[in-house]
Amino acid sequence: MGQFPLGLGAVRREFSNFQHQFYSRPEGRALTLVGTLNPTEINDRIDPNRYDDGVNAEQAPDVVAALRDRFLNFEAGPDA
Repeated sequence: MGQFPLGLGAVRREFSNFQHQFYSRPEGRALTLVGTLNPTEINDRIDPNRYDDGVNAEQAPDVVAALRDRFLNFEAGPDA
């Protein structure tokens, strides 16, 4: 088994859920980053200067439900 290089720091774990087409990763103790794995968006070109990193209010309830389905102890924040 390989080793991570010294000085790399903490390893971030990412979870991919292909059934619900999302990925998630904890970012500290109080934040979870979530993104889509929708195959229709796989070839989309993203302009880094115009990237919308906000929450899509239309998709948020579905993503939170999928996270709760997979991680039984997941608690959504007050804005979810």
